Amino acid sequence: MSKQVPEISLPFPYSLCHQCEGLKLIYTKKQTIYMMCMLREERYFSQPIRQCGAFVAKKTNEEQAEQGE
Repeated sequence: MSKQVPEISLPFPYSLCHQCEGLKLIYTKKQTIYMMCMLREERYFSQPIRQCGAFVAKKTNEEQAEQGE
């Protein structure tokens, strides 16, 4: 029997970060979610982000399949 994982809504769903390759979500035991940027020296930003000089668009599932990932 598989363990049920509670659905957690992501913080700032309209932030540009959710569409970026550099986003890393950090989950705590208290069910807090932190959004960390792996592309910039400063890792945590005031949200929501609307524009960013380090933005790299995430690959779509189709793009990943074409590249064999």
